[in-house]
Order: sequence, then C-alpha cells, then structure tokens
Amino acid sequence: MVAVENFAGSQREITGNVLVTNNLYPLFQYGDKVKLNCQLKKPKKFDEFAYDRYLARFEIYSVCYFPQLLKIESADQSFSDNFYNKTFWVKNQLRALINSGLVEPEASLARGMILGDQKGLPLDLRENFAKTGLSHIVAISGMNITMLAVWLMGLFLFLGLWRKQAFYFSLAIIIFYIILIGAPVSAIRAGIMSFLLLWSVYLGRISKLQNSLVFAGVIMILINPKILRDDIGFQLSFLALLGVVYCYPLLNYWLDKTKVPKLMGARDLISLTIAAQLTTMPIMANNFSQISIISPLSNLLVLWTLGPIMIFTFLAMGLSLLLPFLSFIVFIPVQLILSYVVWAVNITARPTYASVETGKLGWILMLFYYLCLIILIIKQKDYNLEQKRDL
Repeated sequence: MVAVENFAGSQREITGNVLVTNNLYPLFQYGDKVKLNCQLKKPKKFDEFAYDRYLARFEIYSVCYFPQLLKIESADQSFSDNFYNKTFWVKNQLRALINSGLVEPEASLARGMILGDQKGLPLDLRENFAKTGLSHIVAISGMNITMLAVWLMGLFLFLGLWRKQAFYFSLAIIIFYIILIGAPVSAIRAGIMSFLLLWSVYLGRISKLQNSLVFAGVIMILINPKILRDDIGFQLSFLALLGVVYCYPLLNYWLDKTKVPKLMGARDLISLTIAAQLTTMPIMANNFSQISIISPLSNLLVLWTLGPIMIFTFLAMGLSLLLPFLSFIVFIPVQLILSYVVWAVNITARPTYASVETGKLGWILMLFYYLCLIILIIKQKDYNLEQKRDL
C-alpha cells in the first residue's frame, strides 16, 4: 500500500491510498519513498466479491499493477516508521522460526494463527476449514485472541496468582503480542474485546460484559463506519462474542433445566459453538453461500487447542532462539497438536452433510432473522426471570 504525496498527469484529484502490485525485487522497507509511473485504476468487483468496498476500509480507492519504477529514496525514519520496521523485522524472524521448526501444512497453519499470514495453506484444506465452520482459527481473530486471554487467565490463576495479578499479567502479554505482530487493525479490535472479557472476569461480573461489548462496538463503528458493512472479520468476531454473551447463558439455563450432563466441559464447548453460530450464521451464509452443519462437532474437537497452540508456539520460538540446533525438537508438541487439528478438520469435512449450500440471503432476510433472534432472547430472559421469582 502506498500513500500518495503528490502526482502528475491526472486531470482530477486523487484521494486515499493506492494499492500497488509489483515484483518481489527490489525490496522495500516501510517508510521508503518511491516514484512510480503507472495507470491508476478503480478497484472493481469480481466473482460477486465487492473488492472496491473491501479496499475502501483501508482508505484505498485506486490500484496500480506492475508500475515503471523511476526513483527510490530512503525516507527519514519517523517514530512510527521505526516502530513498524522493527515489528516487521521481528515478525520475519518469528516466521523463520516457525518454518524451521514445523513441516507443512502445519507451518502455514501456525503462521496464520500466530502471525496472521494468509498464504501457504493448501486450497483443499482451506475449503475444509470453511466446511467445518473453523475458518476463524486460520487467521488472527477475536476468537483466537479471546481464547488466548482465557487460557492465560486460567493458567495464572492455576499457578496461584491472585485474580488482580493474573489480570495484569494476561493483559500485558496480550498487548505485547499485538505489538509484536505489527498491531494490525484486526488484532487491535480483538485485543479490545479480550480486554473487556478479562476485565469482567477480574471484577467477577461477567454480566457487565454485555454493555461494555456493545459500547466498544459502537465506538469502533464510529471511528470507521465502513467496517459495519464491508469488514466481515469485524462482523463475525463481534457477532460471535455477542452470541457468547447473550445466547450462551440462555442455552446453559435450558440445558441445566433439562438436566443435560456437562460431560467434563464438552457441553459448554458445544453451547459456546451453537451460541456463536446463532449470531454469525446469516453473515456466513450471505458471504460464503454455505452454512456448516457439522460446526458444533468440529469446534468441540478443535476449539480447546487454540490456547495451547499459541502458548506452546511462543515457548518453542523462545527456546529456538536460545537453542537453535534443537529447533525441530522444541516444536514437537506444537507439531503434534497442529497435526491433530488438521486431522480433525479433514475428518469432519468428509461427510456430504458437513455443510449446506445456501446462496446469498439478502439483507431483508438477514434483518428478519436477527429481529426474530432478538425477540426470542428478550422473551426467554423474561421467562427465566419469572421462573426465578416463582422459586
């Protein structure tokens, strides 16, 4: 992405940034000034994908393909340029550590989960993640960072720290992690949501998370209104957390009332998956034209691994820096867990009923669905309150 300082040859004003596609070499650093000669084009839709609206989220309104490179200048490094250069350098080192310690496709999966890399995962495996409703774990998402926060909080409490200490240590690690990967917008948003969850656990009042989550979502939308319509990552992360906050307690209440056994936490994982799926299903169907039927089972098999994968991967990378000759050995636990994830995804994607093709739903049908869901939640909460009063 290039920020335009000045331009020549155009008869009208150009706004926003330009997405430039060029050869791998020569290499550029963040903050370098480049002089290009190219024909700017307006992004267009393709295969029903609103590419123009997708780029508009980043204030990109023009694209340029393989320009003539006329001049390169190394810019005076500002604080932000230095920050991003250093974080990108660290990110490249972490990427190299993962590549040296893991084999494919587990290495690509780890890079996606830890660093947000979107390339390298085989197409058939990526399709299986979509069929099983597990696409959210392939990249940095609200679910990934939230699960990391939950595991860290639980780990520190298990080690004997007070709740206040566990909160601050967990928060510090989350902030450090977000900075380490270059602070992409998706990670910052996920970090804010994770902070709200940790804060609610710290206060011991999960119910307060509802208002805080809605408030945070409104602030994010006010800062960048385009994410409400065009950022599916924000939509899915935010709606999934809303499902956990509003639908999960109601599902648990109903399951307790019908005396469904907890089965060592398996019931909670299934309830969390169904709660998140209730709120994200229309968005998934409208954007990907399919709904995963087997998602509760696949999430039950895989979701618990997110925290261990992220924690063990960072431990392995740290040990690899100290003992580079043992890199492959220290990554063995991560390799085993990731291999299990790949196996679980491929197995649950095999049945023909794993996913259902839906086609585009349209905004009217989606709004009708969410209106019915809101009414159902309100009525169920009122019914639960009446039942408690009778008791």
